[in-house]
Amino acid sequence: MKTQPRVRRNPLAQMTEEELQQAVERIAYVFGWSKFHTRDSRGSEKGFPDLLMIRVKGDKKQLLVAELKKEGIEATPEQQVWLNLFAQVGAESFRWWPSDLPMIVKILR
Repeated sequence: MKTQPRVRRNPLAQMTEEELQQAVERIAYVFGWSKFHTRDSRGSEKGFPDLLMIRVKGDKKQLLVAELKKEGIEATPEQQVWLNLFAQVGAESFRWWPSDLPMIVKILR
């Protein structure tokens, strides 16, 4: 009997955007970030990032914005415009997928 090679799948790739949001918010809380997320974006500017986070740690002041996406889904053009605008004024701007969680922990630490 011939066996098939075992395919390893990344379990993080199965996360929904909402699950990713919850995970990032928990990580942010652990590392002392204050965060804002609009639960109902109706009436808000199109493309505004999912998550804004601020942290003051000693002399270090940080503003971070993130657009969260289900694995493999790209940011819309409007979302990319907002991320670029935030980056231009000095905010750390990211588009994060579930597979980015290990990197997210390092960034928020």
